[in-house]
Amino acid sequence: MLTDIFGETPRVKVIDLFISHPGTEYTKTDIANYSKIARSTLYEFLEELEEYGLIKKSKKVGNAQLYTVNMGSEITKLISAFQLSLAEIEINKQVNKEKSKSEGLKNVEVTTSK
Repeated sequence: MLTDIFGETPRVKVIDLFISHPGTEYTKTDIANYSKIARSTLYEFLEELEEYGLIKKSKKVGNAQLYTVNMGSEITKLISAFQLSLAEIEINKQVNKEKSKSEGLKNVEVTTSK
């Protein structure tokens, strides 16, 4: 949803992944794969996302460090609320579109039944 507004930049893709799947833990490889970015690109800014408090290290599995969204972060809460607002706007658009379609069909039925 964030990528619809802010574009398909690697940072936006990664933030969108974490915000869209709270509670999910990812390795660096998972993050890169699901976000469809190169791991080398991810390494350029992953630490920065941690410093801003958007994500946090969760646990280690073997040698792999897992990361999850930091829902305790004020920034993350704001981004999540923004994404929710975007989703509500999109739902309302779709509902209005469907209403317009069904009203148009009713008008066609009334017109053709005369």
